Amino acid sequence: MIAQLRKDFQATTTKLEANITQLQSTVTKQKATTAQQQKGMEVLTATLKEQASQIQKVTDSLELRVSDPRGLTVSDSPELSKPTPQMLADNQ
Repeated sequence: MIAQLRKDFQATTTKLEANITQLQSTVTKQKATTAQQQKGMEVLTATLKEQASQIQKVTDSLELRVSDPRGLTVSDSPELSKPTPQMLADNQ
């Protein structure tokens, strides 16, 4: 009877040790995955901040152009910057 209990105890202990080893391995893998995800989040955050900065610059530029329409230029293209007949009539 005692021998059977000892054998069962050793089998249970062996199984528990195997489970512990497997859990430790899982924890190690999860830590590595978490570290990779953290780095990815940092990259995404930096990208989003840069895009927000670029959007703000464009918004500021557009606000300046709208607040001073005389400074608004249609284009550097010679065709688009030619005065229209209406503009010529208005200036006479």
